[in-house]
Amino acid sequence: MPRDPSRVAVLAVGGWDPTGGAGLSVDTAVLRALGAHPLAVCTGLAVQTGSTFVRRDDSGADSIRAQLDAAARYPLSAVKTGMLGSREQAGVVLDWLRAHPGIPWVLDPVLESTSGGVLTDDATQLREALDRATLVTPNLSEASQLTELPVGSAQTMEQAAGALHALGATWVWLKGGHLKA
Repeated sequence: MPRDPSRVAVLAVGGWDPTGGAGLSVDTAVLRALGAHPLAVCTGLAVQTGSTFVRRDDSGADSIRAQLDAAARYPLSAVKTGMLGSREQAGVVLDWLRAHPGIPWVLDPVLESTSGGVLTDDATQLREALDRATLVTPNLSEASQLTELPVGSAQTMEQAAGALHALGATWVWLKGGHLKA
């Protein structure tokens, strides 16, 4: 149980960014600021800075499974996923989510680092899991990879959001920060 039972427990699943600019460090800080009790499952390490990607080190599937099982002992109000790394890692997390259908799932499909590295190997696996997602929050590139549609204008953003919804996501929040005006 969270130390304060009045706080909802939210599980963040994703990577660790040693610079503190992304991943679990940001997710848990935001959850804490919102008054939630953050729990975290680390899928790996993204060795990067704001401008340089060095490498990605994945956590083992057994470690991820054990972390998920430990977190499941809490009354979880929601799960938010980010970097899922390898196909095997994503499979473990997606299987766990399917085994816990009552927990709302926010899918942030972190596919690539802003500084250039691949953070999730298989967008297809995430596309096939969209029917389990309560909310999916892709940026333009991620929406394009998930829908296999070119996304670069307000019109194509609407098409991609519709396609993501048609693939099963209950809600779609398509982030257009890189959209050229």
